Amino acid sequence: NGGEEWVTSDPSNRYSYEIKWTSSDVENVKIEYSLNGGATWAIVVASTPSNGIYNWDIPEQVAFRSSNALIRISDVDKESFYDISDAVFAIHPQDKLLEVLYPNGGEIISPPKAITDPIPSMTWHSAGIYQVRIELSLDNGVTWLELESSYQSTGLYPFTFMYLPSMNARIRITDVSTDAGPVPMTDMSDNVFGYNVVE
Repeated sequence: NGGEEWVTSDPSNRYSYEIKWTSSDVENVKIEYSLNGGATWAIVVASTPSNGIYNWDIPEQVAFRSSNALIRISDVDKESFYDISDAVFAIHPQDKLLEVLYPNGGEIISPPKAITDPIPSMTWHSAGIYQVRIELSLDNGVTWLELESSYQSTGLYPFTFMYLPSMNARIRITDVSTDAGPVPMTDMSDNVFGYNVVE
């Protein structure tokens, strides 16, 4: 319904995702997907019982990355009766995706000033990656402190402020999923940022 990161299948890696919906007085539905925000549509399945769930192996022919994907579900007997994802999501080709978003260089990450203030969090994009190692460097990548050895790749991790302040900090996120392979995908902040600096 918006914001998800899905990966296409290939002959050795099948990625299956659940498409879910609710309906009443609908016997069968047609499920379609769009890669361009709804300008054009392709069929996932022409007719399937409207039981609220369909497992979709995203096909290999979805050959390019899209961050503007949508799902549309319509009544087979009355195609004008349909619903579409509330917001776009992403579909990526077979290659995994891992990208640090924040902090990515130049930011000042400070502890909350008051107990009611939000805790700053690091964020990243991932697709086809389920567990990650999260590290923090205070010396521009010379040495690394392991914050998490295996953390679910939700794309969000709150900062802790147990280390000394630094203006040369970076974070590094590394794929540690079971299929990460001998050279796992990794990404780190493009440049240094300020960590635990009180402004």
